[in-house]
Amino acid sequence: MMAATQGETSVDHSACEHATLQTEARVARLRENEDGPIIGYSVDVRLYCVDCRAPLHFRGEIGMSYNGPRVSFDGQEARLPADMGIPGTARSFADSEAARVAMLLGGPVVEV
Repeated sequence: MMAATQGETSVDHSACEHATLQTEARVARLRENEDGPIIGYSVDVRLYCVDCRAPLHFRGEIGMSYNGPRVSFDGQEARLPADMGIPGTARSFADSEAARVAMLLGGPVVEV
């Protein structure tokens, strides 16, 4: 299987065992209006093979939603709605689901 990666014309990803994955996560704060309180977060996660740079593809419904996880059109990004257990939010967790995901994936979290 041949697939293009950034900076290269093509790489044979089938020869790689994808033993080590790198994580990228971006966190966006969601507000009802520009000056309003934070009502939740959107955590966008991507994973790549460290050796061959092949992206991991997520399965699921395409789009964005505060009510459940979605994936990007190309499947290379998981979009996870989350909150910090803030009273009055649509969903409240004792422990932040986004924080658990970031911890399990072991990658940096970049705020946008």
